[in-house]
Amino acid sequence: MKFAYVILHYNTYEITCKSVDSILKIKDNTSSIIVVDNCSDNKSGELLIDRYKHNDDIDVIINKKNEGFAIGNNIGYYNAKYQKK
Repeated sequence: MKFAYVILHYNTYEITCKSVDSILKIKDNTSSIIVVDNCSDNKSGELLIDRYKHNDDIDVIINKKNEGFAIGNNIGYYNAKYQKK
């Protein structure tokens, strides 16, 4: 069974990077990290995509609108459950 970490992101590039980098230190090869950008208005979602584009264990999803906390997390959950990796 695969395990996924879901991080909801909004305008906090440095904090999100610290969170992802901390998880990378402890995760194993059967887990993945999903960052859901909740339509950050400072383009930090795109910066996250660029920073982690070479890591196949990290997916960054950018919402077209801010869906709120619960829906943002659900988007990450569904991506983790149905991803094709």
